[in-house]
Amino acid sequence: AFGEALQKTGIVSYIADNLMAATVDLGKAGVIGSVYALSVVLSMFINNGATVAILGPMVVSIAQKDPTLPLNALAWTLTYGAGSCFTTPLGYQTNLMVMPDGKYKMPDFLRFGIFIQIIHMAFTLGFVMAYLQLWGGPPAKPLD
Repeated sequence: AFGEALQKTGIVSYIADNLMAATVDLGKAGVIGSVYALSVVLSMFINNGATVAILGPMVVSIAQKDPTLPLNALAWTLTYGAGSCFTTPLGYQTNLMVMPDGKYKMPDFLRFGIFIQIIHMAFTLGFVMAYLQLWGGPPAKPLD
């Protein structure tokens, strides 16, 4: 419902247009990387399901505006980015659960999580870019 509201108000289109304009010189990798980064930043503070619900319509809008970017590749990027909250305890329940018993503090998650996040980003972007190279453009339309 929230994603639909963002779409109806034009916020999704506004964000998609600005994201694509900012990364136009970087090509597909820039757009995919920015989708990943935006989903990671948002999932630092809210859970991954909410992140996907909020950014999902934006990914659909990007795929509609640029037919060279398949929706499934953008959706994988969004899902992997939203599901990888390594830098804060706020975005994922088990991070909060281990915090008191392990005597972890917020800087501990940032200090150790940033390296894991960078490695995860590299693998995610590498996977999605390899998918685009191997299978090219958008997938075939499903049969009716």
